[in-house]
Amino acid sequence: MSHTPGPWKVGESQTFAAVWGKGAYEHIASCGNLTPETEANARLIAAAPEMLALLKRVPGNGAAPDDLRGWEAEIRALLAKIEGR
Repeated sequence: MSHTPGPWKVGESQTFAAVWGKGAYEHIASCGNLTPETEANARLIAAAPEMLALLKRVPGNGAAPDDLRGWEAEIRALLAKIEGR
């Protein structure tokens, strides 16, 4: 079994934070009453498909640190999204 395909997005109401899939009613996770912490949790969960795709591209054993430098912009953009910047 595989996970619900991304992209996932954070959906907030005045009372709770949640993560939704592509479909209008494709609920992924409820993160609880809306607080800065639950909003941050929802952003982290919503980034999971992108993180998984990025990790699957990491070279196998023996990859030199230089091999990963080209991914720096992708990693920084994903971190900014997770951190709400």
